[in-house]
Amino acid sequence: MQVAVPEIHNHEQLLQLASGYTVSQCLFATAQLGIADHLFTSPKTCTELAALTHTHAGALQRLLNVLVGLNLLKEDEQACFTLLPAGESLASQATHSIRQSLLMYAEINYSTWGELLYSLQTGDSAFEHLHQQPLYDYVKQHAELAITFDKDMLELAALADQQILQTYDFSPFKCVVDVGGGSGHFLTGILRQQADLQGILFDLPSVVERAQYQLQEESIVGAKNVSPVETKNVLPLRCQYVGGSFFEQVPSGGDLYVIRNVLNDWNDEKALQILQNCRAAMTQEGRLLLILRLYAETHVSLGTQLLQLNRLLTRSVSGGTMRTFEQINHLCQAAGFVCSTPIETKSFTEMCLIEARPVV
Repeated sequence: MQVAVPEIHNHEQLLQLASGYTVSQCLFATAQLGIADHLFTSPKTCTELAALTHTHAGALQRLLNVLVGLNLLKEDEQACFTLLPAGESLASQATHSIRQSLLMYAEINYSTWGELLYSLQTGDSAFEHLHQQPLYDYVKQHAELAITFDKDMLELAALADQQILQTYDFSPFKCVVDVGGGSGHFLTGILRQQADLQGILFDLPSVVERAQYQLQEESIVGAKNVSPVETKNVLPLRCQYVGGSFFEQVPSGGDLYVIRNVLNDWNDEKALQILQNCRAAMTQEGRLLLILRLYAETHVSLGTQLLQLNRLLTRSVSGGTMRTFEQINHLCQAAGFVCSTPIETKSFTEMCLIEARPVV
């Protein structure tokens, strides 16, 4: 197996890589202070930003200088700072914002990676070592973090959703069940694209409750004063919210079951259980759509290798790991499915689509 990695020519570059934590913390602080949000509509001086973010102007100037050096901001002759294109993604208002992702990295990943040696020595989760409980349980017990977690998932998903919607044809189906659908934004994207389609969002009760509330807050659902002609296009009338565990059972009634970014979070035993429950809920004519990142046999990217290591640090109890297509196909066959050839999307998240049909 060949891993694609950047070349390191000398000790200076190695030292630069080793000090990457300094850049990470600068980005985390920028996201936490909402600096890009304040600059999104108009340039501002350091003094103005310090007043808006309740920070020390002299200290903040040093951070802003770093952001200029990273080509995220530009400082003009009047000492006003403006967002550059790359820096715009730090703003909540940006079309492809990653602010919530950075907040999650700061809250969860940074301290967890500080315990990398523990995971290497034991094979256990560094996160659980730090917090004495699994990641999902920890998130569920911290309301504000749960909201950030959902928004982080939404931001990352949004970067790939459009490519998925353009790649797969949802028009032949009548009802889509989004298994482990989280925030529900992917399902609502499908429903917007297909005006006659019904949807079922299925996840843990607490997740479904948050999803329904957030979607209503964003006016994605809850439309009022709709004429009978427009009724079929109103999402609240076409989307059901069902709470439960996909390890126990999955709602019946769908002719397409979507599992997006779920299987890689669980070991083979748990992943097979999810697939079997989907098969039990489906008719013979139903279809299963897996949307996930596959582990390539050759030329594995550095990002994929780091993601694999991150899964060890954060989720060892669940045994999550990326799998090759052959491994996914083996699990699907054991659950009673036949898989099609995976279709790659062009998103940077490297998502693949695998359609599976029940074995006759």
